[in-house]
Amino acid sequence: MLHLFIAIALTKRTFKLQFFDYDCLNLTSHIKVFECVFERQSANRFIFSERLMLSRDMNENFEMHLFISAKPRYGKKKVQFIDVRFNVCEFLNHPLQVQMLRSLLLELFRSSNIPLNCPFKGDFLYKMNNFSFTDAYFPRYTPAVNFTFQMEFFDGKTMFAITRITGDITPSR
Repeated sequence: MLHLFIAIALTKRTFKLQFFDYDCLNLTSHIKVFECVFERQSANRFIFSERLMLSRDMNENFEMHLFISAKPRYGKKKVQFIDVRFNVCEFLNHPLQVQMLRSLLLELFRSSNIPLNCPFKGDFLYKMNNFSFTDAYFPRYTPAVNFTFQMEFFDGKTMFAITRITGDITPSR
């Protein structure tokens, strides 16, 4: 049994991770600056950066809708892995309790000046620099899929911005 665990641990990744788009969409006057950029560092390694300046303070009405969906490469039906809407200020009080997102959140806090509590200040430039995303976030035998990661920003019921990342995972050759 121990040999099986060692064999799995030593097995190389059997897929290639790609990102196609990283879009920051400003939908209202809530945002003064909203910029996104990513670059490929090496095979299965990417760096993401984002800049955001709100036009006013955001606190108890600041909400996000986060979803991650995937479609098998040769399938027709999308699968929602995560689909959750939450109050940002409440979430910041206990951010690392979401096990599935823990490692991503740790990298977010490492690479950004996002506050650990509210309010989010208006006329202040929030930056995420060199957020590192690698194939290590996925299990070794991840299937071939096309995926979308999307965050929708809300002030109460008004959506004011969207961050969307699309990509795919393909078998390596």
